[in-house]
Amino acid sequence: TDKLDLRLSAEWVDAMRLACPAFAAVADVLVAEAQEIVGAKNTFWHIILTYPGSARQEVHMDNGGEDEEGEERSGAGAYATLMVNLTPPSRTAGGTAIAIHRERGRLSTEEDELDELELRSMHETLLFAGNVLHCGEANQSASEVRISLAVTITDSDEDVNDEDHFDVEDLEDELFEYESD
Repeated sequence: TDKLDLRLSAEWVDAMRLACPAFAAVADVLVAEAQEIVGAKNTFWHIILTYPGSARQEVHMDNGGEDEEGEERSGAGAYATLMVNLTPPSRTAGGTAIAIHRERGRLSTEEDELDELELRSMHETLLFAGNVLHCGEANQSASEVRISLAVTITDSDEDVNDEDHFDVEDLEDELFEYESD
């Protein structure tokens, strides 16, 4: 696989709060601020590993719009994603790109034609609404694994953006199969 999305259990998040002050700062400060902005309290935590040679994701919305089969997504009401890059910024290891409308200079929150959009690379902490067009960039490095913390903040009881994740508990034997060069 070129990307691994691991959903973290509430117990894991709580244990990390106690074990790692930096993680506690993210969990208690950034997430609380994001929850206030979004107006929702439910959180779903993910660690995303993007391996060398991975392709760019398709430009997509996490909530609303259409899925890969062209079906309308129902949406989850309030929904946003907080992305925190856990590895040093790198021009070759990628990041998250946000779609900006070329002529209007605004975030694209509708299904604009792709040739009207410019993808702007973001390598720092980022909070964006579920209806913003975006994508994970390609990791073109020879050996760097990009690691990101993603927190979905929603008023839904289910993580509507969980089609491609794995629960950490389901992958214990497979987590360290990747070997860098």
